[in-house]
Amino acid sequence: MNAIPHDLARAQTLHARILHAHAELRRAERDLALLLAEMADSKLFVTLGYASLRDYGEQVLHLSPRKTRGLAHLGRCLPDLPELDTALASGDLGWTKARELLSVATPETEAAWVEVARDSTSRELERLVATHRPGEEPTHDPLGEDEYVRLVFDRMHRVDAELVRTAII
Repeated sequence: MNAIPHDLARAQTLHARILHAHAELRRAERDLALLLAEMADSKLFVTLGYASLRDYGEQVLHLSPRKTRGLAHLGRCLPDLPELDTALASGDLGWTKARELLSVATPETEAAWVEVARDSTSRELERLVATHRPGEEPTHDPLGEDEYVRLVFDRMHRVDAELVRTAII
């Protein structure tokens, strides 16, 4: 069934507006990351009556502690990773992909990692990053099955950590 020309024009206009809004959201997340890093480093959240950046993020911005921490960390790293900063500022990358790149990208390898991130889904990028060490150039395993995978645990309850240790040993 063919779309009516008016519906097609409306759909294309709406699509363009959505893409613009999405790029604006990505740019805003980059700006928020830089601002949260400044707030954390200056500890001005205390002046505003908050005990921590976490409290500030939860109570004022309604962000999860993980997202607040991740954005602040990203904001601190961006000055050393100008290619990544440019990709975020242009709206080409979102903060979640950028956060993923922080564990492997260095000033020497960031351009290659940013290019891979642009062309990958978040899940693909996550799998690729898990197989690389900081400073390594991105490489693709044609079968998608690298021999080694890096596991990183942010935080967990000590009982759960002991279960993980037991399972690994």
